[in-house]
Amino acid sequence: MISVVFSTRTDNQKHINHLKHSSGLSKNIEILQYVNNGEYSLTEIYNKGLRDSKYDIVIFCHDDIFFNKDGWGKK
Repeated sequence: MISVVFSTRTDNQKHINHLKHSSGLSKNIEILQYVNNGEYSLTEIYNKGLRDSKYDIVIFCHDDIFFNKDGWGKK
């Protein structure tokens, strides 16, 4: 149902777990994390995420964004 794309400097499993848990979508969420140490611009990363995503709804966010309300993915 939803693909979430974000760029990070190091593997950020904590953020992946937060997105999955807070979304309320246990199976219908795809998290696309791109580890990027300045090789690509954020625009390039987001365009790659858009190409790689398997769902029609794509959310782009930073790796320091946390959702305070659970179930946001269902809305």
